[in-house]
Amino acid sequence: MKVLLIDWDSTKALDLVRHLGRAGHTIDLLSPAASVAFRSKYCHNAIPYRELTASAMIGQAREIMGEYDVVLPLVDDLVEEVDRCRDLLPLAVRQHLPPPETLQLTFSKITMHELVQRLAVPVPSTIVPQSEQDLQQCAGQWGFPLIIKGEKGSGGTTNRIACTQEELGLFYQQIRAMERGYGGRPFVQEYVPGRVYTVGGLCRDGTLLRVCIHRWDAQFPVASRLVMAVTVAVPALLDYGKRIFESLRWTGIANLEFREDPRTGHFKFLEINPRPWGFIELAHRAGVDMAGDFCRMVRGDHLQPDLGFRTGVRFVRLMPRGLLYLWAYPRALPTMGRWLMRRWCFTGVALDDLRPNLYQFREFVRMLRADLRNGSVRAERVLRRRIESALVAQSTSRRTAIVPEQ
Repeated sequence: MKVLLIDWDSTKALDLVRHLGRAGHTIDLLSPAASVAFRSKYCHNAIPYRELTASAMIGQAREIMGEYDVVLPLVDDLVEEVDRCRDLLPLAVRQHLPPPETLQLTFSKITMHELVQRLAVPVPSTIVPQSEQDLQQCAGQWGFPLIIKGEKGSGGTTNRIACTQEELGLFYQQIRAMERGYGGRPFVQEYVPGRVYTVGGLCRDGTLLRVCIHRWDAQFPVASRLVMAVTVAVPALLDYGKRIFESLRWTGIANLEFREDPRTGHFKFLEINPRPWGFIELAHRAGVDMAGDFCRMVRGDHLQPDLGFRTGVRFVRLMPRGLLYLWAYPRALPTMGRWLMRRWCFTGVALDDLRPNLYQFREFVRMLRADLRNGSVRAERVLRRRIESALVAQSTSRRTAIVPEQ
């Protein structure tokens, strides 16, 4: 099959180009000229964008979409633009999109939270502030740290973590300014200190056909890019995933993110990403051909639900983020080393496709030099320590509040 991927510039594009290319598909990529995936020998045709906006990129893609069997946008903004002009798309592309009325729901984190609450799926406590008093109420009610999120945005671009009242006000105004162009509603959320889990799935009309669940074990920067993950079986998350995808009547690939709250043991819904996720290669390594089965579904094959996957499979995004993570946290080296020694651990370093890895190593060197100049990694360590200190203070405050007077 002939596949067109549309991307800003991400490692998941490289993963998908390699995975589908190895399976014999012809893979073309529309992306910035600096895309690491353009360096892959499995990228049949590298198509540099003419203008880096979602509307311009999808407009450029529409000129050639009729040549392809499968079209996959890999970024939220691109998915939203595809939905906006769906009536102008070839039928082969349109018929494998989720229904427009439900796809629209995924473009608003606030609306999705309201939906999953109706489905009896837990969510973090959330407020959409209407005034300065509302911001102060968040701090008084939940304590610090607090999460400020934009109504839209992926990859943490509109997320901030506030550890003081001053930061809360500043970050809220920053995100409000970022979302002013499309009328977004920034919101404030309690900080849930547990680990993040991803439920990735392939669906047809709301029926979950394929699934893979993984736990986030290391991130860099904090609360942003995933570095280390392992596949796990969590029945509660599988149940939540089925409920949400069925309610959306979802068609295609998407993933849901949850955070485990150690205070209650509940998994709380964070967001949905209506496209392939950053660690989709981990699903492929765990025996779930997520991208390949999507291509087969588009071709017209009738897929039966198969929700099995191999647990205990590990993935380390070694370059460039994993190396930078070790630079920031040298004490993590023994843990990562133990992971890398395991049989079922993969790194994204491909011996049959070395050119992108060399490019990624140069990117690591560039990021390292930037840190030595401006201290970005040191700032990351400081932020992590401040979050940890705020959590300790919050926990102490709560324990003090419930101690009865003697």
